[in-house]
Amino acid sequence: MKKRFTDIQIWEAPWFRKLNPDSKLFFYFITSRCDDAGIWEIDEEAFAFYSKVETPFKELVQSLGDRIQYLSDTHLWIKKFVEFQYGELSETAKPHQPAIRSLRKYGLFKGSTKALEAVKDKDTEQDKEKEKEKDMVCRSVIEKYHQILPNLKSCKSLGSKRKRAILARFNQVGEIEKFEEIFNKVAKSDFLLGKVKDWSATLDWIIKLENWEKIDEDQYDSQKPQPLTQNDHARGFSGN
Repeated sequence: MKKRFTDIQIWEAPWFRKLNPDSKLFFYFITSRCDDAGIWEIDEEAFAFYSKVETPFKELVQSLGDRIQYLSDTHLWIKKFVEFQYGELSETAKPHQPAIRSLRKYGLFKGSTKALEAVKDKDTEQDKEKEKEKDMVCRSVIEKYHQILPNLKSCKSLGSKRKRAILARFNQVGEIEKFEEIFNKVAKSDFLLGKVKDWSATLDWIIKLENWEKIDEDQYDSQKPQPLTQNDHARGFSGN
């Protein structure tokens, strides 16, 4: 039976405390089922069977952020696993050989653990590309908002709060087309367009989860006035 080190201080780590119970269980599952280099052959069925977790697999992976990395469509890598389990890898140390072989298979080892620094540089470039992709998603959403709802308050900037809110909804629905659907529903609501009361929706208000779900459920689809909630009066948040 294989034995591995476990971090008894992990419960004090802010990043781990912020995870929901399903994500914590997912992290412990893959750290116990991965190979000697921290590489896990993705098996969603096994995780669902043993854990009984119903959270979508994609959300679990996203919740761990940059602590794990896709090496292929079938394998995930726990990036700090080797450093925690072995420290500095040595090709002359027999216990390190399985980890080294696995890392070499994916081009992650070139003589010592220090060679993994090259991977970190690669990750930095990948992170930059990911941020560009996120910005493109957000700007596409804002463009659709202006196209479909030209009479509502315009968005002049992509601030950090607005970006996080847009991406939260995008990660939830997975496609720009859903935003178009929601904006078109808003376009059919006299109440949300400000034709009923001296108030109208904004992008920031629309993409708040509570409001988004109400729109999606057609709760604003009628032409009758809808009661304003406290959140309605808030008129969304600053996009800065």
